[in-house]
Amino acid sequence: MKNLRLCDMKPKDKAIIKAIESGSSASKRMKDMGIYIGEEICCLFNSPFSDPTAYRINGITIALRRSDCANVFVSLCEKSGGTDEGV
Repeated sequence: MKNLRLCDMKPKDKAIIKAIESGSSASKRMKDMGIYIGEEICCLFNSPFSDPTAYRINGITIALRRSDCANVFVSLCEKSGGTDEGV
């Protein structure tokens, strides 16, 4: 598994959330939206200027700004990027 920030994921990548930087301005809001450590998240698509980006987590599609995603760390799943599953 490859480790990276949520904002660095590419469309169709799937990852497991490994850490949410505590103390960041967005950490409480992330948890309110269902973004928890251990959850699988899928990058669906970027907007024309890559901000915001759409993600799917727990069957819900959410749009997140790059600045908020920079505080979320994930491990990319090995078989990412090849299917339309869940889109």
